[in-house]
Amino acid sequence: MGSTERELVTLFRTKTVDPDSQPELARTLLESRTKVSSETGYMMKFGERSHRAFTVFDAYDLGGEGYPVSESALDSLPAYIRATLERDGVVQILTHYDTAESEFTDISLADEPTSEELIARMALLLGRGLSLHETVDYLVVKELDHYAAEQWASIRGVGVEAVRTNVREAQEQLALS
Repeated sequence: MGSTERELVTLFRTKTVDPDSQPELARTLLESRTKVSSETGYMMKFGERSHRAFTVFDAYDLGGEGYPVSESALDSLPAYIRATLERDGVVQILTHYDTAESEFTDISLADEPTSEELIARMALLLGRGLSLHETVDYLVVKELDHYAAEQWASIRGVGVEAVRTNVREAQEQLALS
């Protein structure tokens, strides 16, 4: 990819397609699945950022080709995105896709704030008197909802009570402002 702009990619489990209600899509998926040597059970469809509110079926119906998701592409997804894909059967991400390496890079959920939006939100929270730790813990655990407090505490190398206290303090401070 020559562009620095990330693409919208809709990933979905092929089993989520009902052949009775979406016969053409089901047929296309079945044909595509036979072309891949390492079957993961997932397909991907590239789209425009403006399509991120579309359902998987609407995104697929926009034209263009759907592609099987290889093992290496699936493995390149962050754990929280893979977990969402496995749980919901579909996920939309903003990413760069390297076709030569068959992997995603610079990945975020399509509905996550951009880096600029996240920095602006951090500045706002810090400006309201939250400490840096309260701000980061609150954003990661509550607003971005990437990790449970226990997981985030483990990543940070602190006790879970420290994270919970920071989140609670942030919530109390925000309720007062």
